[in-house]
Parts: sequence; structure tokens; C-alpha cells
Amino acid sequence: MDDSDDSLPPSATEGFFTLAVVFELGLGACGLLLGWVFGTDPRALIPDFDNPRAIGYGVGLGALAALPPLLVIQALEYLPLPGVKRLGDLTKNRLMEPMRELSVPALVTIALCAGVGEELLFRGWLQGWLIGPLETATPLQIWSGVLLASLLFGLVHPITPTYVILASLIGLYLGWLMVATGNLLVPIAAHATYDAIQFFLVQRELKRAAD
Repeated sequence: MDDSDDSLPPSATEGFFTLAVVFELGLGACGLLLGWVFGTDPRALIPDFDNPRAIGYGVGLGALAALPPLLVIQALEYLPLPGVKRLGDLTKNRLMEPMRELSVPALVTIALCAGVGEELLFRGWLQGWLIGPLETATPLQIWSGVLLASLLFGLVHPITPTYVILASLIGLYLGWLMVATGNLLVPIAAHATYDAIQFFLVQRELKRAAD
């Protein structure tokens, strides 16, 4: 074991946590604001609190729906693809380093904020605005809206070209979940569950490497 302490100071870790939460929730606030301005309110896609069955269905189905992309990403790591290896190294050595010392509740909080914030903006407002009312939209309108929202979702994750492609594909999957269920809690829960599990896995690897 290496006796040197190369962990980030608590102030840096806490600062990263605060920045991540504020940024992700800020995206959600943008989605709500844009919905108010353009008349496509993401909140209309979330079941009312007096409908616990729809809420439980959305959260439960969303959590299960996180498994396919998780399995695909894990499988990709075993393939000799330079872009995937570079992305994995970058994620572990730079992007996830500030998360190494975060507690489990802190990781869950960031994942939840990412699920809520990004889905309110991209699936709740942008995709809904592009498609319009599902009841009257044609299949071409629906899938054009899903595709464009997914591409924009990928482009706002410009870590590497590989990451843009993977994020776009995951966005396409989340967009399909939104169209198939009409319940925004499904992609929110899927996104949050996916992020939380990825955070835990990468943090565990980082701690093992440090030991």
C-alpha cells in the first residue's frame, strides 16, 4: 500500500459536490423556464402526488430500465476499442477523481440531481417541444424529435467523440422510454439509477487503485 495521501482536500470535494448539484438543478430550472416561455411544461409529464401508483410505476420501471445501458457500457469496456479505453481512462483519472472521497449519500444526490435536471430539460421540455402533443404527432414527428433531442443531449457531453456518441445513444433510449410510457419519472429514474451505479463502480476502482 502506498502511504502517501493523494486525496483531494475536503474543501475541494465539497466544492465539487456543490457545483455539481447546482449545475444539474440549474439545467432542470432551465427546462421549466423554457417550458413556461414556449408553452411546453415538463411538469405535465410527471404524475400528480395523489397518484402514488403512477409514481411508483415510473420510478420502479425507470430503475429497471437502467440495467440494459449499464450492461452495454460494461461490455464495451472489455472490447479493444481505443476510443472506449481513452474514455475510461479519462473518466477514472480526471472526471471522477473529485468524487473519490464523496460519501454514498453525496453520490446518490448528484445522480438524482442529474436525472431530474437533465431529463426535465431534454426529455421533458426539448423533446416534448420538438414533438408537440403525442396524441396528434405523426411517427415521423415523434422520432425526429427524439433523435434531435438525443443528438443535442450527446453534444452537451463533449468529453470525447466516443462519449458524445454513447451519450446520444443513451439519450435515444431515454427518449424512447418517454414516448413509450408518457411518464417523465421513467427516464428520470433510469438516468439517476444509471449514474449512481456508474459512480459507485468507478469510485470503487479509484479507491482500489489508490490502495
